[in-house]
Amino acid sequence: MFLKIVNGNHVEIFDGFNRISARDLEANEPVVTSIDCIDFTDRPLSLQESTFSRTEIFLFKGNETVRQIIAFKPVYVLGDRGKTVERI
Repeated sequence: MFLKIVNGNHVEIFDGFNRISARDLEANEPVVTSIDCIDFTDRPLSLQESTFSRTEIFLFKGNETVRQIIAFKPVYVLGDRGKTVERI
């Protein structure tokens, strides 16, 4: 399973997890982040991106948190063959 995030004009791909937890964030909702959180929303935005909503994602391997990610929607969950399984 992979997680695909479109970040501006490039794509970020994550793997090494077997479970995902995601929730939508309100427009100005503050987020408590871990020290190794990756925040793809903390940058200048394009006009199109300014209309996107944010989501908070936790990637897990077993019961361990692998990564916390803040990103603009949509975010894609891909199967092992690279096909979209879910759109967050």
